[in-house]
Order: sequence, then C-alpha cells, then structure tokens
Amino acid sequence: MKDIIIKIKKLLVVCLLPATVLTGCNLFGLDIQQSYDYDYDAGMRSNELHCTVWEFLQARRTDYRIFLEGIEYAGLQNMYNESNATYIVLRNSVFTNTTTGFFLTNQLINVNGVTYTPNTLLDYPKETVRQLLLYHIAKGAWTWSNLPYGPTWFPTYADGETAYVNMFVAKVVPPNIQFNNFPGHYVQNKTARTTNLKASNGSYVHVLDDAYLQQPSIDVL
Repeated sequence: MKDIIIKIKKLLVVCLLPATVLTGCNLFGLDIQQSYDYDYDAGMRSNELHCTVWEFLQARRTDYRIFLEGIEYAGLQNMYNESNATYIVLRNSVFTNTTTGFFLTNQLINVNGVTYTPNTLLDYPKETVRQLLLYHIAKGAWTWSNLPYGPTWFPTYADGETAYVNMFVAKVVPPNIQFNNFPGHYVQNKTARTTNLKASNGSYVHVLDDAYLQQPSIDVL
C-alpha cells in the first residue's frame, strides 16, 4: 500500500510540472504574450485607427510636429478629414534628414542674398507649403488590397497638370508600397515606414520617414 501511495505522488508531480513552469514564467520575466486586436477578414493585426487622420496626427504631434506646423500654416486642417483619400504623411525626419530632407533639398536665400537651410516650413511661401501637402493626398482610398503591382499614376489634390503620384505594391522582400519610382525622382524605390493604416472614415494613411515626394515632369507623365 505504501508503494502505491509513493507512485501516486510521483505521478502527481509529473502531471503538475508543466503547469508550474507555465505559470512561473512571470517570475523569470517571461510574461506570456499579450493578445492583440485581430482583423479576421485580413488575417492580421487590426489596422483600424479608430479616429480621423487629423486626430491621428494630433495624437502623435511629437513625431509629426513639422508636418502639423505646415498643415496649420497652410490652413488645411479640414483636408485631413476626407472620407475617400489616401494620405501620405511625413514624419519630422523627412524634413530634417541631412541627405534627402526637404529643408536641405529646398534651400532658400535670405534678405542678404545668402543661401541657408531652413528649419521650419514657416520660412516658405504659404502657397508652396500648401501645394506640397496637397500633393501628398491622393484622391481615392488606396492600399494593399486595391493597388496594382506595377507603377500607376493617381490624381492628387494639388494644382497643375503634373499633380499625380505614382503608387504600387512592389514585389520586394519584404513586400511594400512604393511611391514615385520614376526616372528623375530625387529618391528612387521610395517605400513607406508604415502602410495600411485605416482611418475611421475609410481613408488610408501611409507614413514616410526619410524622403518626401516630388511631382513628375510632363515628359515623365
């Protein structure tokens, strides 16, 4: 009888060991992975922002300080609530990058005739900033699910006959959306830092972090 009791105790120890190891992960700093919102239609973590594009930018003012400064300077706040648009938004580094940044590649001349590199969009004419921002808003909601696999032109809200942006899903590793991949653009093979963010009104947001987009020439179009 004593031998039977000993065997039962050993069996209990073996059965309970996995549960002890699992629940003990927190003791060793190995927290069990937290659950994420899941989009069962897309089969991936949800891309829903649950807010408008303007609210998204306002909530991340530290990352988009210069971009927001330009929007407010040009009076375009309402443009960031469109329901059928694709927003290509620009982090601070797009402007301050020491190689491809907007400020460096769009230097100005001061009243003394000296060329200088600005550090704010407020140094540029308001209409210049307005057209820059409007060019980074494409008409129509475009993302992974409906963009083509080859370079395609889409109209933007900017003025002029060349106010078209080039977007497509690139067959690269890892896959990404490419923008303005055409001869003569000052940065080639431009991909996004973040893509496919869906605003509450159905528009999409793609984030650039190292270069802005320039309009093509009429010959390229």
